[in-house]
Amino acid sequence: MEKKKSDNNAHLHGFVNDVRINSADGKNYITAEMATYEQYKNNADEKERKTTYHKVSFVTTNEDTVKEFKKVQEALANNRENRDKEGFEPKTFMASVDGKLVTRENEKDGVKYYNQLIVANEEDFKLGAKRKKNEQGEFIEPMNSATFKGNIADIQMHDGFAIIAIGTHYYVPGQSENFKGEVKDYTEKTSYVRTRIDEGYRPKTFEALKSGEIAVGDLIEARGQMHNNNYEDKNGISRRGIIVDLNWINVVAKKQKQSEAETEKVEKKEEKKAAPAKKAKSNKKKGMTM
Repeated sequence: MEKKKSDNNAHLHGFVNDVRINSADGKNYITAEMATYEQYKNNADEKERKTTYHKVSFVTTNEDTVKEFKKVQEALANNRENRDKEGFEPKTFMASVDGKLVTRENEKDGVKYYNQLIVANEEDFKLGAKRKKNEQGEFIEPMNSATFKGNIADIQMHDGFAIIAIGTHYYVPGQSENFKGEVKDYTEKTSYVRTRIDEGYRPKTFEALKSGEIAVGDLIEARGQMHNNNYEDKNGISRRGIIVDLNWINVVAKKQKQSEAETEKVEKKEEKKAAPAKKAKSNKKKGMTM
């Protein structure tokens, strides 16, 4: 079966900092912490480097995959144990990952909080990636990006920035397989991606959100970069982990609203057409009862 395309896509090309492996019911749940970097110039025209840490998880039943990640886990533990020793050279591991941004709800000490992490399929987590170079032959900083399409589920305006929750759809392989081991079906899931618009960087978009020109229910396409961001929403719920700072947004809701209006017109026409027949049927019933 052809792989299903999702409306929610996150890409990482960075360093693996930590690996955790848990096993249950014949499956292995692997979670890796990865780091990506962003280099930019500050107000003093000085170069600065911003690090973002990502949690990536996937499920596997492949023992070779588990062995491979256990080796990485052991090497990283050895790095931490010996990093202060003179002459010690730590091992580094790079990976390329394509996955989906997923929000998971947790509760601790009676307080709800939400983590946003990346969920990948096993084949989309590729260890051994090489550092990329630009046209001048210089190494490019490990990077991340996110693109998605969905309806706005919530908008929260803050002083100088706005938080937008976008409902996106993605697909995970189902349990059904044919004799070749190929996936026969996919399960559709919904994830509410948390994104951020800063007034200083995107004043027009911020003003459109503030004025209601862009509103809940609108269908949008967007892309941006993932950064670590912890904040408390208007309901007092703690939001942790990754948030997407949007650098491009395209509202396609007007087309959708026009389509809904057209559908409503068609429905009214159908009702108008059916009205005489309904009236005749009603009169016939009245005549039978008289």
